[in-house]
Amino acid sequence: MDASRSKIVSLDKTWPAALNLRERKLLRQKNPDISSDIELGTKRIAAWDSGLLSIGDQPKSLLGNYLNVLGLSQPEAIDILGIDPEFLAVDVAPPKWVERIQASLDCPALGFELDFEAAARHVEPADFMPFIRAFALHAAQRVFAHTKDLNLDGKERVISSALKGLIETLLTQSARVLLVEFQARNLSRQLEGETDIDRYQAFLKMLDTATYRADLLGRFPVLARRLDISCENWVRATALLIQRLDHDWDALIETFHFSKDSQIEKVEGDSGDKHKGGLSVVVVHLNDGQRVVYKPRSIEVERRVHDVFRAANKLGVTDLKTWALLERSDYGWVEFLSTVDCTTQDQIKRYYVRVGHLLAVMNFLGAVDLHHENMLALGEFPAVIDFETILSPPLELVPNVYAPFVPLIRDSVVTTGLIPVGQESSMRGLSGIADSDKGGQMISQTLQKVGTNEMRYERTLVQMEDNKNIIRLNGKPVYAATHLKDIIAGFEAAYRSLADGLSTGALNEVFDALSGVDIRILIRNTKTYAVVLSETAHPTLLRDAFDLEKHFSQLISPNNISAFLEKVLLSELDDLQSGDVPWFGAKPTEADIFDARGKSISGVLQRSGWDHTKERLSRVGEMDLAQQIDFIASSFFLDNHDLQTVQSIKDDRSPTTLRHRDHISVTGATRQDRLLSACSNVVTMLRDGALQSDKHTVWLSLATMEGPAFSGLSLERGIAGIALFLAEYDRVTGTETDLTAQAANTFLAIVNEFLHETESTGGYSGNGGALWVGSRLHQLGIFDLRPHLPNWLNRTQKLIEHEAEFDIYSGLAGLGLSCLSVECVFPGSGALRLATECAERLMREAIQLPDGGAVWPSKGQTPSPENPAFAGFSHGSSGFALFLSEYARFTQNDQFLALANAALIYERSAYSPEHGNWERFRPESEFDGERVYQVAWCHGAAGIGLTRKRLLQLGIDYPEGQPLSKSALSTDFEIAKNAILERRHGGNHTLCHGRLGNCVIGLNLTSNEDDPQRVLFESTIDDMIEEIGSGNVVSDMPFGIIPSGFLTGLAGMGYGLLQSVSGVKMPDAMSLELL
Repeated sequence: MDASRSKIVSLDKTWPAALNLRERKLLRQKNPDISSDIELGTKRIAAWDSGLLSIGDQPKSLLGNYLNVLGLSQPEAIDILGIDPEFLAVDVAPPKWVERIQASLDCPALGFELDFEAAARHVEPADFMPFIRAFALHAAQRVFAHTKDLNLDGKERVISSALKGLIETLLTQSARVLLVEFQARNLSRQLEGETDIDRYQAFLKMLDTATYRADLLGRFPVLARRLDISCENWVRATALLIQRLDHDWDALIETFHFSKDSQIEKVEGDSGDKHKGGLSVVVVHLNDGQRVVYKPRSIEVERRVHDVFRAANKLGVTDLKTWALLERSDYGWVEFLSTVDCTTQDQIKRYYVRVGHLLAVMNFLGAVDLHHENMLALGEFPAVIDFETILSPPLELVPNVYAPFVPLIRDSVVTTGLIPVGQESSMRGLSGIADSDKGGQMISQTLQKVGTNEMRYERTLVQMEDNKNIIRLNGKPVYAATHLKDIIAGFEAAYRSLADGLSTGALNEVFDALSGVDIRILIRNTKTYAVVLSETAHPTLLRDAFDLEKHFSQLISPNNISAFLEKVLLSELDDLQSGDVPWFGAKPTEADIFDARGKSISGVLQRSGWDHTKERLSRVGEMDLAQQIDFIASSFFLDNHDLQTVQSIKDDRSPTTLRHRDHISVTGATRQDRLLSACSNVVTMLRDGALQSDKHTVWLSLATMEGPAFSGLSLERGIAGIALFLAEYDRVTGTETDLTAQAANTFLAIVNEFLHETESTGGYSGNGGALWVGSRLHQLGIFDLRPHLPNWLNRTQKLIEHEAEFDIYSGLAGLGLSCLSVECVFPGSGALRLATECAERLMREAIQLPDGGAVWPSKGQTPSPENPAFAGFSHGSSGFALFLSEYARFTQNDQFLALANAALIYERSAYSPEHGNWERFRPESEFDGERVYQVAWCHGAAGIGLTRKRLLQLGIDYPEGQPLSKSALSTDFEIAKNAILERRHGGNHTLCHGRLGNCVIGLNLTSNEDDPQRVLFESTIDDMIEEIGSGNVVSDMPFGIIPSGFLTGLAGMGYGLLQSVSGVKMPDAMSLELL
């Protein structure tokens, strides 16, 4: 079979398909007489419109917004899209890029020595190298021609070594198209050979022919244009580097103390993102092992920050490192910094104290984006190596409940990027002060089953290289969490020193000098741009630029900065279409920003970075210092609601108070009075921690996987639990506090505004808890839920079928149980329908075991011996049994009782007579094989005992010998009560996994006032009355941090104390008791 197609498609004719809509509009204006297929244009617009929608329950089309950014009306777009692009270019000569591509189809005869194989070594997929070889060699030849008159020794080596980056780019852009080409030709028998491998080899030979390359690029004109853009960017950037090396060589020798005999050996480019026409950081290697870093932007900001470092060091506290710089007007050379291990523990300690120093000064300078690639560990010294994001100004935000409170987090150490805030454990190596020696994981695409019909790209998660920002002690990484006290000590000392320096004027001159530098403005996470660019290599986007336009248009989808997205989108499109990561900058004293081409854009910033920095520094003081320390300490807290876990620390979980808390006294002659006094003091502490605007009151939540955030809608740690406690306190005491009304109204506003964004249905982590609390607040007359309930239920119902969690805490059992309460408060509201859907889904998803037991998947995984299902209440069998039994009683449907019994059959397997408790199952990889018997609401006896009492109260008559029978429930009840009694001392004050939660449950299980066990529980609670009521609160977070929420925070502690008041009756939120 002939290896080529019978008809070659010429780029001379198809190049207009590579034009974007703005370019097509210009050609349309030059050719107004061309007829358009309006029906075709309308169909194309309709398909685009249906895929470009806003987020929410009632998504709206954003196409009009996008076309407005392009300067197009919808009729104009329909008209343009109804015309074959080739017709638009009638009598128009092909642009220069077409000429360049066509001139690059054949490999050139180079005028200098270049080892292409060396440049292409280790670049994959190597099989496709023949396709891009000619383009890369032509680019290299052009660089040589541009620099032929320069006498720089090693010029050819610069070109040869820099070529590797271009080869990687060209292969990435074309490989997926070539893969599709092989598959299509192989299946249609257009390749010679009897086997797949033979035909694959024939295909590879085709890649090395100019005829085939011309045909392919004629059929994929967008690919042709993107290859040309990459080559053009590389030619300009590489020629510029050589010119600057030649101009500055003598100064480089003097500044960085190179030997006069030193020669350039190679360059390593593509360090970091490409901006402004393919420019990126380059490391220049000399033949004697020395290196220097080239930055293709002004490094005045580095010089000015070094001046701040030196002035701060003169104050006598900090010890901040500086390094050599060679500054030019719009670029610069920076000393190459090599990582160095520490050799003693004292050096490690000093290193982490200096980390605290660095964190303080970066916070004062308003720096952001100081991730792991911008930080190095240099022996005893940490070093940030990129300062262009200092003086970061505030972006305009969409007005919402949280907008007035954003500065608290935005202007804190959190946004520096140095501390590992809110990252999952697998990604905690991405912060500047990483808590992992690995740089997280990234998605890699590799060719599989090469040379066969099944040849394809597969995406796999690969571990990134070892972090260079992790200090090592003789080769072994030493994690930041193990030296958290040193970091905080260094931060506090440096913070006070810097504050003194500003107040005395010692730092004013160097700080004021920063107002003249150029700074970079980060509009979006650069990962967003990286993902968008990576997908531009998909074959479906490379035939017609309209498809690429649709791909880029997804950037208009709204997020938390959508108020100004349209203002910057055109600049983003220009950068992305040029193969660059979009770049924006600003003058610190100006409120306008400018893009990579210097175009000014207004309306993006709230105010200038300089004004914002001065305002921030005016808040420096003891209150701000305490808040920053809280942020730092909490950043190393992993989000396990039932474990107090500081990353990498297992031997010291004792809380440490870093600052004095104002003493709050407990008053009252009787136990009842003292309980209520302690509850009142909890209200005071909540009031002290509240953040208030004109309309709303929120609290800060430190322990989340997303990092510090404002209280959301959940019962677990959000405003639902806070509002619940305050409302119950007012009911018990007969008061009407303004804080209760503010919290309840804010709760209502948050749910109404953000319900469409929540994905969790759970009784504590998601919508279930919000529905339960909302119904209870309605019962108490705090607000009228009826106008809002239909929307809450409709949104929640949409989540049920796709929910991957099933337990009480975070899944459908919790939602179902909450919906039964909603139905009790609002009969006929439709909540029972949701509860039924939850129960039926649990029935369908149950995994039946050989012994008659049942378990459910969790986090998308099926339970196994290596990863067993949980027993217990919050995540396990008891929670499932409670909901299913309540639902069975509510609906008189006994088939769900059988499933509840099956859940308890499985839970029996976790019981240990030796320990008198139920094992907390964990994956084998955790606890190093240690068996854990926790006594807590979440796991173990306390939650199980609470469940058994609720099940007994239902009066279920189940056959004897089964775990749901009255006798079995009563036996478990007594076992659980005794286990709680034995473990009532010690631990924190939380409801979830602390002694207060255990003792409150213990009181619940001993309803007889004369029960001697009840007296013991009350005695333990009496001790906690003094501790909690006096402000000496022990949470499950390190360094004395006290969350505000329900399960692990102040609101829950107040709620637990309130439940302990004799004679107080309230629905039990700890078991989502029916209202």
